[in-house]
Amino acid sequence: MPDWKQQLETRLAGQRIEPARAAGIVEEMSQHLQDRYEELLSAGTPESEARRQVLEELESSDRFVAELPSSLRRPAQHLPPQAELPSGNLALDLLRDLRFGLRGMLRAPGFSFFAILTLALGIGASTTVFTLVNTLLLHPLPAHNPSRLVCLYTTDVKGQKQSGNLLPTSYLNLKDYQARNTSLSALGGFSPPLVLTLTQGEGTERFFGQLVTSNYFETLGLAPAAGRFFLPSETSTPGGMPVAILSYSAWKVRFNHAPDIMGKTLQFNGTPFTIVGVAPQGFLGVSAVFGPDVWLPATMAAQVLPPPMQDILRERGKAFFQAVARLKPDVTRSQAEQNLQAIASSLQREYPDVNTAHTASVQPVTTASSRTPAAKLASPSSARFCSASSGSCC
Repeated sequence: MPDWKQQLETRLAGQRIEPARAAGIVEEMSQHLQDRYEELLSAGTPESEARRQVLEELESSDRFVAELPSSLRRPAQHLPPQAELPSGNLALDLLRDLRFGLRGMLRAPGFSFFAILTLALGIGASTTVFTLVNTLLLHPLPAHNPSRLVCLYTTDVKGQKQSGNLLPTSYLNLKDYQARNTSLSALGGFSPPLVLTLTQGEGTERFFGQLVTSNYFETLGLAPAAGRFFLPSETSTPGGMPVAILSYSAWKVRFNHAPDIMGKTLQFNGTPFTIVGVAPQGFLGVSAVFGPDVWLPATMAAQVLPPPMQDILRERGKAFFQAVARLKPDVTRSQAEQNLQAIASSLQREYPDVNTAHTASVQPVTTASSRTPAAKLASPSSARFCSASSGSCC
């Protein structure tokens, strides 16, 4: 193989270029000459003829370097190598471009790092924005008459700002709101995202899930893609009925649209659950960016949550659930909020130890979709499930 570096060093010897700059030129141009030589060989040119043609091109480069003004011979001036025309060989051109790019990155590692970091942040931000726009505008919540849906939050009347003051509610408070309100046709609850462990045979797999009340899907006005949703009898007794509803994507991707999925038993966090239905295609929950793989009855909380949170069904102070509701015909959001705030006042008087300074806030489900409300838990969250602060009615 011809020694291009020696050829270059000989031709640059009389150019009065400082040694550091000359070494850079030799390193850069020798690689380009080798690329050109290999290109000619791959095109069928004999070695001697290929070497002769490359040397002729090198002579042209020498004349160019000889004409450089002295100001450009300083080490601070970095002349880019002369652009080369495509060879017509895609693989060779790609390899040459990759070499050129890598050498450029190695010459300026600091700049390369920040350039890559900037691109990564930009791509991440763009992806997040696209996800929100795609979900909220292009593919909104596939519920029946979504304009009549609202989200119910607990708020602290002592809070100075409304932003960040949207809190979840406890299971017992949620049951009272369901029983006492006169403005809602339905009120369902759902938990923040849960990280579940699915055990199949000797292996385990991560599943994302949510705990929901029995009327969660009916509140949204959904119809199952297969099977059915939860029955009231299956959610009347805590821990009594371990049933589950798969998301459509989980049924499609993880179970290959298995027609016999109904009645199949899956073990989540050590408890076997029977699949009774599949959610409709495109439904990702009320959340704008989170889509569970499976929904479990809220009454199975003790079976899937860690010990500090296994008593959420009987502890009024543990605010763990978000609430989605459907307004009755001719009832406005403001009227519903007044009705629910009256109930909140009653709960303050009845249970002052956990409900003092708490009231209710009713938000449009579309507005709530872009929010991440804070959560107030009496016990710390566990690594087995996501923090309640990450859950929202969005």
